[in-house]
Amino acid sequence: MKRTNHTLLMILWTCPVLLVAALFLGTGWQNPLRLFTPEYHGILLLRAWRVLLGTVCGASLAVAGATLQAILRNPLAEPYILGVSAGAGVGTASALAWGGMAMGALIMPLGGFAGGLISLFSVYLLARVDTRTAPHTLILAGVAWGALCSSILMFLYRAPPLKACTQCHGGFSAICKCTTRPLCSSSPR
Repeated sequence: MKRTNHTLLMILWTCPVLLVAALFLGTGWQNPLRLFTPEYHGILLLRAWRVLLGTVCGASLAVAGATLQAILRNPLAEPYILGVSAGAGVGTASALAWGGMAMGALIMPLGGFAGGLISLFSVYLLARVDTRTAPHTLILAGVAWGALCSSILMFLYRAPPLKACTQCHGGFSAICKCTTRPLCSSSPR
């Protein structure tokens, strides 16, 4: 118990120190007081918001990971086991295929979030036996759902709307001649 308290106090002490240090990384590290002058006030404000957003994002991912590990009673649990990541990928690819950025900048993250939620609820319903959901059946249903979503993602990846975007990845789109074919064509490439 004493060791746990010592570790918790150490974490609570180092987090604020690291947050303050993150504000001054980069050129501000050479002369930290310069960031408090009026001409650098905007840079300090931008850095403060980024550090705060990174802290909130990291804390929410830590809580989500700890919750997933507690539900599955497995310290090695991750979103890939339940198929949530593959479902989010299908949601993002579907949003890109059916309009993408033409519908707004938030459509792809919303599509990914919706795909992840749909996957999570689908896995839960698949793993449910009578009124109980055991962790081992949840893991098995998640692996099966992840395989299904991965195959759907590969199907969408080869579909004409996404094939044009992904065939010439790597920055060589100017010299690459992309040709798309119909979705269920049997003709060779």
